[in-house]
Amino acid sequence: MSEENSNKNLTATDNSQDPQQRIHTSSATSSFVVPPPTAPISIPGSSAADSPIHHHSTTGPLPPWIAGASPAKFFTIDEILKVNTTLEKMMLAHEIAIDPNFSLEKLPKDPLEEQVKKCMHDAFWGKLREDFDKEPPVYEHAFNLIVDLKEMILGLLTEAQVNVRQLIESGLDPILIKQQIQNNAFDLKKLLLFVMEVLSKLCAPARDEQMEKLKQETDIIATFRGIFEFVELMKLDMANFTVSKNRSTIERYAAEYEREQFLKVLEVDPQGNKALKSFLHQILTDYFSSHPEIQSQEELTNAQVKELIAQFYMFLFDSPPPMLQFPETLKMDELRIRALSEKYLQLILVISTIFVSGNIVGREICETKNFKALLKKDLIILLNDVTESNHVERLDSVGLQVIKLCKEICGEGKWSNEHEELVKNQINDLKNPENSIRKLASKFHLYLGYCSYT
Repeated sequence: MSEENSNKNLTATDNSQDPQQRIHTSSATSSFVVPPPTAPISIPGSSAADSPIHHHSTTGPLPPWIAGASPAKFFTIDEILKVNTTLEKMMLAHEIAIDPNFSLEKLPKDPLEEQVKKCMHDAFWGKLREDFDKEPPVYEHAFNLIVDLKEMILGLLTEAQVNVRQLIESGLDPILIKQQIQNNAFDLKKLLLFVMEVLSKLCAPARDEQMEKLKQETDIIATFRGIFEFVELMKLDMANFTVSKNRSTIERYAAEYEREQFLKVLEVDPQGNKALKSFLHQILTDYFSSHPEIQSQEELTNAQVKELIAQFYMFLFDSPPPMLQFPETLKMDELRIRALSEKYLQLILVISTIFVSGNIVGREICETKNFKALLKKDLIILLNDVTESNHVERLDSVGLQVIKLCKEICGEGKWSNEHEELVKNQINDLKNPENSIRKLASKFHLYLGYCSYT
């Protein structure tokens, strides 16, 4: 989001010393109305009273824990489809903008959808094989496929490829093919060879090997099916080329486009940013507690808003929330943020271990014997896959490696059992997130935050 949008989203009431009272986040409203042409589906909505930002008193014959704080929210099928389409567009624009190596093949696919699609295709081509095995062969379905194939190939051509277009028009002429079928003079194998020759001239060089394998196929059904799959790959190549050609434009307008699409989602579901509001509320509460001179959010400068955004991201790295509580505007980057969170944990543990070990071995060895560089190299390897769930076991291995390295560098004369026990105890203490050394190591996030908004 832009600075202006960030400032607008952080609205507050004035003249209040309590940080909780200085924060006011209004519920999203919209004039967007979708007529319900289909039967509605009852999906329980979240009440504003449940939000940590709103605190409304409820009155009525039944308390809210029995009757609920608000009636059920109704979504029509059309509204659900509208939100799904909008989110798909957001995801596509987002991935293109942030991934320089983006290709359409990387988009996630539904395994169930892929399996159903495969079963339907297998059944269709099985029926076509039965038609070809009859005497005389039945080419009714094959004729329709050839017409479709012609249109697909023509769709791959540019306006400048006039000669190729004429070649395809004449070679795949539906009227001529229909006459050949009626007169029992149709040669499907010859026609497919013609199609493969045309495709071999149109496809990208990276597809040449695949085309050669297709030409060597002897089964007529496998060849027919393979041609359709090959044309789909060519369409994918063309789409990827178009994306790469227009990447700079997409990157320039992706943020604003995603914002517009997200606002469309909020038109259908005003509670679609509840987790985001909760996170902003928490960040603002902590910030106002440490800056009592700020009376309202309107007093925040652009630099302070940027600082808050940096703290917001660092909070996600340090303590990523459960999936259902993850901020909605960052859902598409949730896996990336969780992966960065693991690397952040690795970095904290590496720094903390170097602090502890360097203090024990002493300044002379720490600075003159390449101790820190060797230790860092070992720690990065040992903690490469560290997570919150396995960091206790990883730190046990770290302790053993530190002791081994210290013995080798210090020598028996300068290393004793007391040193070894001290290393074990202090590294064992790093398992606690509240450990003073670990908290000191985490202070470098202030520098990271500064770098992110300067």
